[in-house]
Amino acid sequence: MKKEELAQAVAASKLDPALVRRGKEALFEEPYYSILFDSGDAHYYLTRYWLMRSVTYNARGYPERAYPKWVVLHFVWSRLGREIERRAIRFEKACERPNAHVDLLRPLDQAINAAFNASLGFYRANRGGSGPRALDVSTFFQRRDLHRQFAKFWEQPGNRHKGAFTRGSERFIRAMAANP
Repeated sequence: MKKEELAQAVAASKLDPALVRRGKEALFEEPYYSILFDSGDAHYYLTRYWLMRSVTYNARGYPERAYPKWVVLHFVWSRLGREIERRAIRFEKACERPNAHVDLLRPLDQAINAAFNASLGFYRANRGGSGPRALDVSTFFQRRDLHRQFAKFWEQPGNRHKGAFTRGSERFIRAMAANP
């Protein structure tokens, strides 16, 4: 585990994900350093790190997913972070040995994939049209407060990814609660 990855994972779950897109260096300067590293609990960091790894895993093979990765991490943490923290040790063990915990991680992957699909739909709906006037995906996901705008977009009735996220989340929560 690299300290930069840990800082990114905590920052994306706790702060505006646009900060993470701007670079790793600022995360180790004030005021961010004291905000990110204000806990003495290893599980506080490990849960966020392992969720970041899961989000990264689900972005592989899809070049466009590299850009909304931090918004997706923020969103998934905002929805599932409390449950992950409640069962931190179970989550960490599952992530350390994913093949042995497919029943727990597969539903999480389903939820993460739904969030990625929605984030790209959010981009397409808000990029400013098509063609040369539209913001490219990289520039779009560098904007501040995008995580708040995405959360509003998520709640709109036309969000066709909400069901898959809810099903995956509910199955993940049940799996986390079973056989601790």
